[in-house]
Amino acid sequence: PYTTLFRSASLPTSGEPLSAIASMPPLQGLRDALRLPNPRVDSSRRRSLLAADHLASPPPNGGSTALIVVDAQRCWYSNAANGRARTAFPALPQRLKALLEGARQEGIPVVHLRASYESSPHVSTMRRLNPSLNINPIVPDDPEPWARELEGEDVIYKSTFDGFFATPLESRLEELGVTRVLICGLVTSACVLGTALGAFYRGLDVLDRKSTRLNSSHLCNL
Repeated sequence: PYTTLFRSASLPTSGEPLSAIASMPPLQGLRDALRLPNPRVDSSRRRSLLAADHLASPPPNGGSTALIVVDAQRCWYSNAANGRARTAFPALPQRLKALLEGARQEGIPVVHLRASYESSPHVSTMRRLNPSLNINPIVPDDPEPWARELEGEDVIYKSTFDGFFATPLESRLEELGVTRVLICGLVTSACVLGTALGAFYRGLDVLDRKSTRLNSSHLCNL
């Protein structure tokens, strides 16, 4: 379930297909994920990054990774009326908090996506199709305290399940020189999946760690 960390298309050593890195503590899983081959970082750029004087301990991926935190808002977890996400994934707060701390320790830029659906053209359809899942107001600026952004971290508001659609996310990642994204957050079958696909369509290397409302749905979408 949620303790399954990252997924990628290749192994760190042999390059054979990989379904997932085994369950492990968040920081260890983060570091192991960063050591997966990143074909979009060419060897000359990697050498220059590793040789940079200001990088006393450069990240193993050459500095090309960003962590995207999707919809870590209280309306989807702490304040969700049905409580299914809390029941299915009680360890989410401490594990996501540890993942954030690990990314910050590794010098990985963190981008926070927030659902802002009140003016979205698809919100009425979403609520009609899922009346039991959208009882509470969706408040963009009400993040979970364990996933709150730090000063200087980007917060990007999205109006659909895809964090790249009609947002500055793609241009911001380009500014940061990002070629690989680690994706975590809520929920697996909606905004995390939509954002992961959006990143994949744009040629980014995608690894994910996420939570949905039910274990069965989570596993199907993985």
